[in-house]
Amino acid sequence: MNKKAQSFSIEASIGLIILMLVFIFASGTQINEKNNDVLYITKLEHDLTKVWIIEKKFSINEMYKDFEFVFPNKRGYVQLNNEKIEKGVQEGDEISAGINFSHINPFLVFEEKEIKVSVFN
Repeated sequence: MNKKAQSFSIEASIGLIILMLVFIFASGTQINEKNNDVLYITKLEHDLTKVWIIEKKFSINEMYKDFEFVFPNKRGYVQLNNEKIEKGVQEGDEISAGINFSHINPFLVFEEKEIKVSVFN
């Protein structure tokens, strides 16, 4: 085999390997709109729980107003310990974020809070 043919076959092999790798990685990273929606809802739920923890004002009614403000056209619920306020009927997939929070209130009393936010998609 001459040198030109040998270098051509090596270059062709490398090119085919690179092309196959591109197809493999491209087929595994298809992003659809539903995944983006789930990711966006999860981010908003986490942001809500962070705000509530930072404010340390644990009123289920205020939390529900925040929920309605952030998710105006979505069904779901807000839960604080055993209290739960729902918006709409549960249908479809449930996307949830929750946190257990412990702190000492201004009266030096240890409190534990369980907060859960769910949106039905």
